[in-house]
Amino acid sequence: MNPAFLERMLKQQQMSQQNHPKGISISNLGFTHSKPKSLLIIPPGMGKVNMSHFQDMKGVSIANGINNTYVNDNSSFQSFEHTMTTLKPDVLVAGSRGTALITRILSHNSDAYKGSILLFGPVHLRELIDTLKKSPYSKRNKLVIVHGTHDTNERIETVRGLVATYSHATLIEATTKGHDMGFDNKQTVINVVDFVSL
Repeated sequence: MNPAFLERMLKQQQMSQQNHPKGISISNLGFTHSKPKSLLIIPPGMGKVNMSHFQDMKGVSIANGINNTYVNDNSSFQSFEHTMTTLKPDVLVAGSRGTALITRILSHNSDAYKGSILLFGPVHLRELIDTLKKSPYSKRNKLVIVHGTHDTNERIETVRGLVATYSHATLIEATTKGHDMGFDNKQTVINVVDFVSL
């Protein structure tokens, strides 16, 4: 067995067994009238329900042209990087595997993005947090994660442990959700965006 893989699995198991503090309950978020921010949404992984909510919001741009193999597709990656550097959003928003695209951007060029990051049900979170820790702009890269307590792709205990290792991260827990982060109530998504904008 690959020693590096075994070491990573042991670390992940140890992290998931530790008793890290829970995040903020999503039901405790409320509208705070913060200053509106510009958002750039990475569509793959966000889900149709959330995308419909975001499309109706002001200040939202959708990074169209990103296909489902964006992490390994150089033209898709370059298209997104160009969109991001042109629009200069205050908040990057991704769901599930979209986390890997943000990680690739920041690994490729730490100067590429200096704003906040909002993730819904992220996978590959460890790689993103490791990348953010190395960034000279880590204090500016506020990271907010919305994660379901019943998510089986990335267990909540593991996410709590990872959040505990990065001082600029906040975890919002959705106690009724699994990996699907589609919120039928648009106000819930607005509350999360409002929280990130503080």
